Amino acid sequence: MQQRRIKLIYPALCFLFVIGFIADVESGTVASKTISSNAFKIPAPKLPQYHVILLDDQNESSTFCDVYNMNNAGFAVGMAMSSSGDPHAFVWDKAAKSTDLGTLNGNSSLAADINDRGEIVGGSAYDPSKPRSYHAFLLKNVDSKMIDLGTLGGDTSMAWSNNNLSQIVGNSQIENGEWQAFLWKDGMLKDIGSRMKQPYSLAYDINNAGQIVGYSSDYRYYTPLIWEADGSLAKLLVPDKCNGGALALAVNDRGDAVGDCFILVKSTYYMYPIIWNYRQEPQIIDMNQKNGHVRDINNKGEVIGVIDDLDPFLYHPSYGMLNLSKIVKLGPGFRLIAASSINDNSEIAGDVTKDYQTYGALLIPKQ
Repeated sequence: MQQRRIKLIYPALCFLFVIGFIADVESGTVASKTISSNAFKIPAPKLPQYHVILLDDQNESSTFCDVYNMNNAGFAVGMAMSSSGDPHAFVWDKAAKSTDLGTLNGNSSLAADINDRGEIVGGSAYDPSKPRSYHAFLLKNVDSKMIDLGTLGGDTSMAWSNNNLSQIVGNSQIENGEWQAFLWKDGMLKDIGSRMKQPYSLAYDINNAGQIVGYSSDYRYYTPLIWEADGSLAKLLVPDKCNGGALALAVNDRGDAVGDCFILVKSTYYMYPIIWNYRQEPQIIDMNQKNGHVRDINNKGEVIGVIDDLDPFLYHPSYGMLNLSKIVKLGPGFRLIAASSINDNSEIAGDVTKDYQTYGALLIPKQ
């Protein structure tokens, strides 16, 4: 696999997968641009305004919602407390109607993505005797039952993304306990990560052209990857200053990818957003010694993420970075804490909090 410029071109890395790193790498010279997050001044009339829809769960004693993704029809998926008090996969519409998607056979589940066909993927506990072991699932519609996609030989798997071709990506334990990226296509689960010969790989997003992005790791250095629709695999370019490597976490239909790179600044590692645009050198957004985590990119090139786990942001090269927590108007006591997904209508799904309760939220641009 030759390192090359990309062709067309964690939700958090989930409670299932915990990853650390110690940078120890030799790298070649790679050109990059660094974009200052303070370099952009946005005229007030151009600031977007949003109508906010709060999403609730079905538990009367407490509220917990964590929204992961949203399709172009405005349906959002994630995890919330069920009426029984267990965390279940949920789907919500723009009327804030919630639907508990249940589980495979265990107590908990999580919905990670929904495509424009309404097909939902994620992971679910499948055996009451193994509450921490999940299997990737496919739900063809809200009225159907979860389909268990199985594993690559281990106990646990998780589906993270699906496209409009009904292709699904994620990762799974294999027989020796390592985690490897998979592609589910035409009813078959295929290992696409082991060829990197590292103990961990993850396929995190797939676009409608069949391109997949993710990364592999030896738990010391992270290598961002792109799988083309023909199955070929290449490393994405990593600038030298990203001395801990990088994660590729989302890709739009043009092949533009976004993720996070790890940079050592004054003996401290920081996570900065990185953008791999079509046939261009990678661009790093300088966070001024704050951590920035990218979550999604749409077909307009709009990027969302979070700064220091506190302030969700919206970024585009034409207008720079906007702190969403400062421009989204919420009721007294509410705070926007996450922006997880942005669709092609510029609608954003995320989370808000009030009085130690967490609600899902849809941010719908005002016309």
